[in-house]
Amino acid sequence: MLVEEPIRSRLEGLALHASGFRHAVDEIFTQRFQTHEDWLRYFWTVLELASQLYADYVVLTPGLNRIEAPDDAPESPMANESGVQAEASLRERYDSVLRGMPHWKQLTLNAPFGEITRLRTADDFVQNLVLHVPEAYTESIRVERWAKEFNARPAATPLGSLIVGLEHMGRNHILFALPALQFVADETSWDV
Repeated sequence: MLVEEPIRSRLEGLALHASGFRHAVDEIFTQRFQTHEDWLRYFWTVLELASQLYADYVVLTPGLNRIEAPDDAPESPMANESGVQAEASLRERYDSVLRGMPHWKQLTLNAPFGEITRLRTADDFVQNLVLHVPEAYTESIRVERWAKEFNARPAATPLGSLIVGLEHMGRNHILFALPALQFVADETSWDV
């Protein structure tokens, strides 16, 4: 079975976006952010790549759900990998660096729909990002591998894993991180 070219191309894009997202998130650990503008660039880049991953989820899911892949592949090596410890470690490190950002007191707390999104205080923004960004990060590792695996050898196991992982990452984490990322990436959200 061959994967149709539009889906194949979009899966290749998904793999690139997943890798790019992780690289952008990792910048918080490898770069020294000296100015408020450095932090804005960081948040904007993470927002941009998270948005691309969310667009991949929205565009790919209907097409992937229509594919009938043969069940001829052995179980994916990623099927039983949870990444719980890696995610917990990333979350702890991310929390430490974000809370150390010196500008949180200058965040203007007028987020649209703050009551609905539960983004009412600077701590709410930190908690949202610390919960959803590391989860999306670790899920993006699996999604990237399943996308590459399915593109190379279409079968039911990587397809099912890809659909579930893409939906989990997009619907349960990126969707909830986007309002916080959008607000903190906007220079008008800060009184600096």
